[in-house]
Amino acid sequence: MNFTFATLNLLNYVAPPNACYEFHNIYDSEQWQKKQQWIAKQIEQVRPDIIAFQEVFSSEELKQQVLKLGYPHFATVTDPTIEEEYLYTAPVVAIASRYPLDEVCAVDYPSNLTQNQQDYRRQPLRATITLPELGTIDVYIVHFKSQRPMDNALNLESNDTTSLDQWQQACVGRWLSTIQRGWECHLLYHSIIERKKQTAHPVVLMGDFNQSLANSELAALNIHAHPRTDEPTQIAPYQLIDAGAIWFHEEPWSRPATHYHGAKGNVLDYILLSWELHGSSDFPRAELIHYQVLDKHLVNPNFDDDAYASDHAVVSLTLKATL
Repeated sequence: MNFTFATLNLLNYVAPPNACYEFHNIYDSEQWQKKQQWIAKQIEQVRPDIIAFQEVFSSEELKQQVLKLGYPHFATVTDPTIEEEYLYTAPVVAIASRYPLDEVCAVDYPSNLTQNQQDYRRQPLRATITLPELGTIDVYIVHFKSQRPMDNALNLESNDTTSLDQWQQACVGRWLSTIQRGWECHLLYHSIIERKKQTAHPVVLMGDFNQSLANSELAALNIHAHPRTDEPTQIAPYQLIDAGAIWFHEEPWSRPATHYHGAKGNVLDYILLSWELHGSSDFPRAELIHYQVLDKHLVNPNFDDDAYASDHAVVSLTLKATL
């Protein structure tokens, strides 16, 4: 059997009359309908079995939308932050599945770590799912801290700041964002390892990493960044590999960007697999048979279709069960 996984940052999925981030950031009924139509079109094109969503403010509306598309199993693990009654300021991640969710939980702070940093800005989600022939797997969904500078990093009064103050604040704020993103990455990976030590479940990790996997703050999830070890057979089951790197191995320059900042494209959205799911183990449970990036709305948009599209591509892959 084949199973398709997909991840999509929805970009401000907030149903009117609510707003997100700014009081004026509200869709009218026509705009909201167009946004939902765009999302439905992407899902129908990819037809995934399991979907990871980021940037979700209106969870119930998303649940109802994907139910109509054939996904009866939907979950989040926390609620978005609301200020001023209708202004949402912090989104959540979500999962939709054609298959039942055996267990869904938040990925909490590991109990065996000394807490000396902040917890997650956006709570990751773990869903345990049993798939025919493939067996029981753990699916993690994440949305790491953005590259946007931390607010008021130097604790300055806004009415007294100079241009130099603002520049200093931005520099410190960007560095604090990098630290937060790196800390979230290491917290998550530590939790994945601890869970797998207990269950031995294969792992699929999907989401918006908000940085290239090659960057140092995401080194925990980058198999190529790990130092050599004298016990590779013991470490290998706990390492995750970028499915896109496998797919574009022969032509890495041809890998499409998943997000653009101006004219510069970056790969920010990933699906990572544990060794049982990509053929590296002695007895793999699956092989990667397809990988795609839906990016037409980013590289060649049509206003009528894409006016309320996401600013991220849809990333998906298909696994074929081998057992």
